[in-house]
Amino acid sequence: MTPSSDSLQDAYQSQRDQLTKSFVKQSWDVWKTLTPADWWNGAVTIGVSAKLAPAYESFIEAARRLGVSYADSVLQNAGMSPGGEPLDGFIVTRANTTPLEVLERPALAYRHAAVQMPQLRPVSWDELSGTDLATVASWLQSGLDRLRTIATTDMTLASNAAATERWARSGVNDYIRVPHPELSDTGTCGLCIAAATRIYHTRDLMPLHSNCKCGVTVLTNDNDPERNKNAYRQLLDSLYEDAGGKTNLDLMSIKVQTVTNSEIGPVLTAEGAAYSTGDGTYSTPDLAMTNSQMKRILSHYRKMADAYKRILADHSARVEVQLDHRKYELHYDYHVRQALNWYESYIRLLTNRFSLAS
Repeated sequence: MTPSSDSLQDAYQSQRDQLTKSFVKQSWDVWKTLTPADWWNGAVTIGVSAKLAPAYESFIEAARRLGVSYADSVLQNAGMSPGGEPLDGFIVTRANTTPLEVLERPALAYRHAAVQMPQLRPVSWDELSGTDLATVASWLQSGLDRLRTIATTDMTLASNAAATERWARSGVNDYIRVPHPELSDTGTCGLCIAAATRIYHTRDLMPLHSNCKCGVTVLTNDNDPERNKNAYRQLLDSLYEDAGGKTNLDLMSIKVQTVTNSEIGPVLTAEGAAYSTGDGTYSTPDLAMTNSQMKRILSHYRKMADAYKRILADHSARVEVQLDHRKYELHYDYHVRQALNWYESYIRLLTNRFSLAS
C-alpha cells in the first residue's frame, strides 16, 4: 500500500461520513416534529417514512457514485484503467424488506423502549416535565440511534458494493477490507481487524457488523500472493497503531464467525454469539429486486389508502392493517392528513420513476 492509497481510503471514509451525517440530520429534523402520541400512530409514522424516502434514495445513489469514483481512483493509482459501465441509479441495499419499512424503524425503536413503562403515554410535549420528560427523551434517543445505525450500514453496503462491482467490471478479481477501528466508539471494529486477513472475490459481499465503517481496496495489479500478503501486513500494522496499539496477540484472541442475515447478507459476530438472522434466505440486491420492492410499496399503499379514508371520515375509528408480516394500527390525530399527503406524494413519484401502474 502506498501513501496515496492511504489518502484515497481516508478521503473515501471522510466523504461517506459526511453524507451519512447529512442524511441523518435531514431525517431527524422530520422525526423530531412528531408529538409523543404520533410515534405510536402507524398512520403518521408510515407517512414520515414516505416523506424521507426520496432523500434516502438520493442518499443511496450518492453512496454508489462515491463508491464508483473511489474504485476508479484506486485503479488509476494502481496503474489500471477502469472498464465497463457502472450501474447507475438507485438500487436497494437490503433484501426481503422495502425502504419504507426500513425508514420506519426509528419509530419501532421508540416503541420498543417505551413498552418498559406502559403507564407513561403522553399525548403532547407540553404535559411532560422532570423525570417523565427525561424518560421520553431517552425513547427518542433510541429512535435516533436506530436511524444512525441504518444510515451507517446502508452507506457501507451501497458504497462498497458499487466499488467492488466497478472493480469486477474492470477485470479485478480480489479485494480486501480496510478496517477503521479509530472510528469505533465501542471497539466492535476489533471483529473487522480479526477478519481483515481474508482476501475477498469481487463477486462476494464483505461481512459487516452493526455500524460497520470498513472500506475496501485492491492490493496490487500483480499476481504475487506473497507480495500482497506483505503489503497487507504493513497496512494492518498501521491500523493497530492508529487504534491505540493493538497487537498481534490481540488479533489472535478475537475469534469471529460469519452468519447470513436475510436483509444485509454476511454479518460478522463474535464466535458463539447469538445473532438473529431472519428467515436465513438472502439474495444480492440488484435492479430486479429494486423494482420488486417498489411494486411491493405500491401494493402496501393500496391497502393503507382505505384505512386512511376510514380514520379521516371517522375520527374515533381505530383501524388495523396487515401488511405481509407487519400489523399497523392507524387512528386519527391532527398530523394524519399531512402524513397522508407525504405518502401520496411519494407514491406518485415512485410510480413515475419506476414506471409502475398506479
